[in-house]
Amino acid sequence: VSAVDEDTGEDTPGMSMKSLYLGVVLTVGSFLRSFFKLSSQRVIYEEMPNTDLLLDLCNGVYIARIQGNLEVEWKLYHELIKIYRS
Repeated sequence: VSAVDEDTGEDTPGMSMKSLYLGVVLTVGSFLRSFFKLSSQRVIYEEMPNTDLLLDLCNGVYIARIQGNLEVEWKLYHELIKIYRS
């Protein structure tokens, strides 16, 4: 009986270290995955050098909508969509 207890006692610390190591690795991996998640979709907003012209185009769409000028709004909106798709 004592041989079985000693054998089990020796495996438990090794298993707890493996479990601790696995927990740390999984936690770090999960953190890194959440940090880089959807980075390819954010790049168009974060890496664009000068957004003043796009902002002016968005404001033009907004102003045309307020004024009720639907033709100008439609043209500006589709120009904005062409820019985003390219």
